[in-house]
Amino acid sequence: MSNFEKAMNKFYKKIEKISFTRGCFKYRKNT
Repeated sequence: MSNFEKAMNKFYKKIEKISFTRGCFKYRKNT
């Protein structure tokens, strides 16, 4: 795997985490 691919992987994982936390936050707010 190239460095670029590794960086993209990290980037996408970070975004997934952020959107997941945002989703949890929204869910809590609605409840």
